[in-house]
Amino acid sequence: MTDNLLSVANSSPYFLTADDVDVLLLKGADATRFLQGQVTADVEALAIGACTPAAALTHKGRAYALFWLLKRDAETYVLVLNSGVGEVLTTQLRKYLPFYKCQFTKELDGEFLLTVGAELREGEHLACVLGEAPHTVAYWLPTGSDLSGLTAGLTRGDARRWLTDAVLLGHFPFTPADAELYTAAELNLDAHGYVSYEKGCYTGQEIVARMHYRGKVKKQLYRLELADLVDADNLTLRDADGNDIGSVLKALPLGAAQWRALAFLPTEAVDGERRPVPSAGRLVDCAPL
Repeated sequence: MTDNLLSVANSSPYFLTADDVDVLLLKGADATRFLQGQVTADVEALAIGACTPAAALTHKGRAYALFWLLKRDAETYVLVLNSGVGEVLTTQLRKYLPFYKCQFTKELDGEFLLTVGAELREGEHLACVLGEAPHTVAYWLPTGSDLSGLTAGLTRGDARRWLTDAVLLGHFPFTPADAELYTAAELNLDAHGYVSYEKGCYTGQEIVARMHYRGKVKKQLYRLELADLVDADNLTLRDADGNDIGSVLKALPLGAAQWRALAFLPTEAVDGERRPVPSAGRLVDCAPL
């Protein structure tokens, strides 16, 4: 590691920039009030320099964007989204903006950096830890910062690698194709800090609260680690009696015939000693996302 970096992981650390993910700024006097009424996180409780995962939902409670939200100052928020999701978010929210003194922009007045497996030493930047396994930190640095110097000793990551590691942090690898397909409960968002049940009203809140306090989720999102598998396309899952119980929703290759996958499965079929049986390959691990 160089003098700029503090290694915190044994695995090969890497970094991403705003070229690899969508980074938006929301700026204006009404930025906090606007977000408070549109996203699942309690934006009013967010301190300057702090961050939180958040989701934006339709009136029917279906997620059209998942992201991290960093409060840069009293009137500026940094939104970090998977590639392509930023356009989905701004398209949905643009119709409400005329009523608020704030605007989205892709023109960054600073530098964004994400490190996985390492972190920068103290300096002139905002830093927010997104998760610990793997150790992931988002930074907002002054314009003109020497990113190549700061990241010397790290490899350049890519969007696919980041999506694969984010699953370990409990975050669904959301893409534009996933917009409005899943509810907050189905994505298990409340287990990973996306949802505040203390804040006031926001779009989709009634559905989220009803499922949390009254509903019972019959299916849940599970993370699967698979081995001895050449291709995950059309992979199905069965119970111990051979009955089909689901199919793989997302499959991310890890190399050497290994995959990390996500699947919606009946909770009663994955309980205690009961584990799904893949139609090909071998199941190494199965756990709720």
